[in-house]
Amino acid sequence: ICEGESYLLPDGVAATQAGAYEVTLETASGCDSTIVVHLSVSLSPVLVDTNIIHAASGQANGSITPQFSSGHPPFEYLWSTGDTTVAAVGLPAGDYSLAVTDANGCLYEFSFVITGATPAVEWETDISLHAYPNPARDFLYLELASGGGIHEKTNWRLRDMNGRAWLPKWEIIGAIWRLDVSRIAPGVYVIDGFSGSRKFGPKRIVIY
Repeated sequence: ICEGESYLLPDGVAATQAGAYEVTLETASGCDSTIVVHLSVSLSPVLVDTNIIHAASGQANGSITPQFSSGHPPFEYLWSTGDTTVAAVGLPAGDYSLAVTDANGCLYEFSFVITGATPAVEWETDISLHAYPNPARDFLYLELASGGGIHEKTNWRLRDMNGRAWLPKWEIIGAIWRLDVSRIAPGVYVIDGFSGSRKFGPKRIVIY
């Protein structure tokens, strides 16, 4: 299986770690049947460094060059721009995603941001963002402590410690964002959000 996925054993238990799982089942005749499942996990590539050249104001001269280690090469790359090389060039300011497929067919996604060199962007600070409960299991709630209001066009980005990006579904309830994290693998993540020239976060959270 791919890292972050689970395998349903014959007894209904979901396994997420590599190893040998012994399952004993009772047949219709009352006899026991033992099944041994050998499970391997394809580890995700680790984003160890990223060289980002930000675009000049109004120009498409930015670039993103990520560097990966671990995982199972060779990798295939597909950028949100349609590029299929490890580096994406000729980019204007904006948000970009990269889908990386390893030799085992496992798909991983990474997100990057290129900003314009000018004018300077005034970002929100992480002090204004409250994320709870933390640890979270099914839903994560986000609100601004500084009265910044709700931004319906906010794009939330959740990244694990390897830089892999997850895009949870979310909805607005009153003055609070509710993110569905029920299908996201347990672990430590960093969440931040973007709305025009405003940035919320980052905040470190735990999903279990």
